[in-house]
Amino acid sequence: MAESIGDFDIDNNLIDALVWASMGASSTAEARKRVAAVLFPRNEDDAVMDLIRAHVRERGDGPSLQFIADARGRSKNWAYQAVQRLMKRGLIRQTPGVYRSIEIVR
Repeated sequence: MAESIGDFDIDNNLIDALVWASMGASSTAEARKRVAAVLFPRNEDDAVMDLIRAHVRERGDGPSLQFIADARGRSKNWAYQAVQRLMKRGLIRQTPGVYRSIEIVR
């Protein structure tokens, strides 16, 4: 669902991702850096990794696949495949069948 702000149509999932990215920032510069990473990701996997890091930092547990999908404006299947790619790269691990079990390895 999109919301109009001035001349811009902004997706609510994008707004949620930007709020998550900026939460807990210790300075305005850090908040800007986090928001820029969401708006201008180096690539999709890096954006998902940044989202996972922010979620773990703020909530203490890993995000659900649905949360990742919603934040990136993609399907749950796409989020699953992104998590699988990050696991292959050795960046995260996940306990099969356990909800919100994504852990950061490095």
